[in-house]
Amino acid sequence: MANYKYASTAPVKEELNSELLTSFNQDIKAGGVVPVFRRALLFPSRVALQDDIGIYTYAGLHQAASSLSDEIAAQLLGETQRTIAYMCSNNASHVITQWAIWMTGNIAIPLSSLHPPDMIKYFLTDSTASLVICTQEYEKLLRPITLEVSTPLLIAGREKEVTAQLYQPNTTFMKPKMDDNLNDIGKSNIWYGENDAMLIYTSGTTSKPKGVVWTHNMLSTQIAALHSAWQYSANDVVLHTLPLHHIHGQLNSLNASLAAGARIRMLSSFVSHAVWSRLLGMGEREEAKVSVFHGVPAMYSRLASDYDTMFADNKMADYVRSTLASKMRLMCAGSAPLPDTLFRKWEELIIFRYWNRLPLLNASDFTNDGWFRTGDTASYSAGRFRILGRTSVDIIKTSGYKVSALQVESAVLEHPDVVDVAVLGVQDDTYGEIITAVVVTKDEAKLTLKDIKDVAGKKLPPYSLPRKLLLVEQMPRNVMGKLDKKEIRKVFADKLKSDAK
Repeated sequence: MANYKYASTAPVKEELNSELLTSFNQDIKAGGVVPVFRRALLFPSRVALQDDIGIYTYAGLHQAASSLSDEIAAQLLGETQRTIAYMCSNNASHVITQWAIWMTGNIAIPLSSLHPPDMIKYFLTDSTASLVICTQEYEKLLRPITLEVSTPLLIAGREKEVTAQLYQPNTTFMKPKMDDNLNDIGKSNIWYGENDAMLIYTSGTTSKPKGVVWTHNMLSTQIAALHSAWQYSANDVVLHTLPLHHIHGQLNSLNASLAAGARIRMLSSFVSHAVWSRLLGMGEREEAKVSVFHGVPAMYSRLASDYDTMFADNKMADYVRSTLASKMRLMCAGSAPLPDTLFRKWEELIIFRYWNRLPLLNASDFTNDGWFRTGDTASYSAGRFRILGRTSVDIIKTSGYKVSALQVESAVLEHPDVVDVAVLGVQDDTYGEIITAVVVTKDEAKLTLKDIKDVAGKKLPPYSLPRKLLLVEQMPRNVMGKLDKKEIRKVFADKLKSDAK
């Protein structure tokens, strides 16, 4: 793993603490890792994040996380390297909770309210979670699940976010103070260099989702690579609208930005008109105007579509183009290639160490020197690598998610009138791929897409549900009696493009 040496790579208004910087680099040279929450001490008075509730400095987030870490440590009696699942909205509470878990030396597992209760239950049991943390809005969802699996539930109150705020509407102006001993909060940097940080579950490419274990060293290495490639700095203002239970939103956009001392403008969800407003800096001070945006192809497609209706006036269109050209430093499309047509209109290799609790798969999926066999197809030409995608036909990339066709098929088969099903990804400029269910029904029953969604939705999150349905009399199988998806695509090629609905 590459070591990440700290340096002041871009001009900022406040000087970095040279003594602290020297200490960090000495620890890194000795094999340590400086976790993101400790890097915050380099930028205490800078604005770290603005959400729909308020504005937060790095010092404020650190202070609030430290307070929550005391509660976590009390719950776990000071134990470390235990798995802690947490569910927070896309706002400061997510950062505060994640930092608090890391301060106590434990492993963070981000959860999403998009997942059905059975899947959340599986995550908790598979990870042997010692504690679940959530904000008040998710208590109703998580309380019965945690009771069923006998896992303690800690409710993180709003007072933590209020503590962290630099400015709260209709109240007073506050600047959190930095104590001299804040660098002592958490474990040593050498300790972080040797231990695990995070567990993120895959979408389940074969059967059930698997837990991917990330060490602090790996997070730091990935962040260093992103800083080198994308030139993150403390001058950046990053617009964040991505889900936080996937690596794109979690690491590439959130933690890489915070590690650089950047400012994040976090929206609770992706809403096109709100994103356009932030991209254009409407009503924002100069220092708060967005310069970096991460999205998935579906987001860019929606923004492009709304551009045609929102900015039909030529003068307004010219203003939008000139503003984006002068203010936006980086716009990244992740999770799937941006379709050529969409790219013209707008003119990831991840490393981890092992699967959680799956020793046999670890033996087969990794090389002897620790590299993961990704199953991706790639090409190399003129000194450049091009990642072409998963070799497997059963991975569908839709709206920024990787969805297992096998899981969708299993859920669709729960419908009593479904005899056979093949789930395919059909290419689409908006979604990347549209999840399409090709179904054979019992006695030629005339099922609708809603019928399928109603049943499958009990097992799957919304983004995994089919968007199109094609009813057929029979489907081709190979000599082993298995559905032949390549042949299905050939036989029903025209209908997959036009008749599925």
